[in-house]
Amino acid sequence: MLKMAIGTYHRHAIDYLVLEDCLRKINAAKFFDIILPFIITVALALPAICKKPVPLMMKSIDTNLVMCRIQVLSLLSNAFLCTFPDRSTKQNGYCGINFDSIFSGPVKENKVQKLICIIHYFERAAEETPTGIISFERKVLDDSVDWTSIEDKVSNVIVRKNGSIEDSPETVRVDFANKFIGGGVLSYGCVQEEIQFCLNPEMILSRLFINVLEDNEAVSITGTERFCSTSGYSKTFKYEGDYKDLTPMDKYGRINNEIIAIDAVNYGKTFTYMQYYDDAISRELDKAYIGFLSTNGKSDPIVTGNWGCGAFGGAVQLKSMIQLIAASAAKRDLVYYTFEHKGLNTLDSVCKFLDLKNVSVGTLAQLIFEYGGLAFKMVTLFEFIADRLTL
Repeated sequence: MLKMAIGTYHRHAIDYLVLEDCLRKINAAKFFDIILPFIITVALALPAICKKPVPLMMKSIDTNLVMCRIQVLSLLSNAFLCTFPDRSTKQNGYCGINFDSIFSGPVKENKVQKLICIIHYFERAAEETPTGIISFERKVLDDSVDWTSIEDKVSNVIVRKNGSIEDSPETVRVDFANKFIGGGVLSYGCVQEEIQFCLNPEMILSRLFINVLEDNEAVSITGTERFCSTSGYSKTFKYEGDYKDLTPMDKYGRINNEIIAIDAVNYGKTFTYMQYYDDAISRELDKAYIGFLSTNGKSDPIVTGNWGCGAFGGAVQLKSMIQLIAASAAKRDLVYYTFEHKGLNTLDSVCKFLDLKNVSVGTLAQLIFEYGGLAFKMVTLFEFIADRLTL
């Protein structure tokens, strides 16, 4: 019946192979008897729940959108039922929001597990209607920063070799974003951003109205709830059950949980040398800075890790220093998860050395620009910084 109903208004064929496999791994009777009727009821209530069209958050414009969580639920219910106009080609810089892509095969286990996470969100919502609000903020940096002139001292850094950003006790976390927010959450992507969106499925709604990010832009999402526990990463990702998010509300009625979406440049395996160019370093500094910069007076530390590394080809030592410089300029401390990357074995000692030497943001920025300009990099960035500061 679900297939037939969606087929009457959705123009693209959906094979439902992933959804069918998903239903074999969850309580299918509960899905059809309780969860799906709830999704349909909330979706049909959209005109009463959202009395005005959802505004688009267009590029180059600072925008703050606040929504009730029941509105988010209703809109996501419509996405589940694939009622939105098709955007499979990312028309005009906006992502797809319908769930047709995550329903469809070929079947891969991590894709099935992502869908299980999302269905669990609807299951929890059917048991208890979400309350409070969520804010979505698009932040634009008008002018590039003169990084080498900043005299503020480099911020404090807490280095954690084990654990994950998502499980951090701190409340301001970085999403290693795709410029199309959410990346492959509704298709085959299953790395840091997609996992974050599966843990907090209310974030998926941002795909409806946030235009592709420019080099000087970031997105902040505050107030989403985490609903599930998971394990693994990429091909080993797995739903592990319910999660009770005990994060308190802030004074505005939002769950005090901020996710900062910043997209790094993708250098792949071929063009990694380009990340050391001055304009490339400045781009990443500006991107991280506008993401980390608080617009509401918040000074909580930023929880991050190896942003833009992995498949994007980022150099872990360079990216760690870029984020430290950006956080320092934004007057925020940093909590850095190294994921036991061997290139960051000395990150903690490097940061303590910078603190001991009272190094300024401008000095550290100048050092990474100088290192980037070396024709032959005979030492690591960390070794270069230590050598230059001990002259």
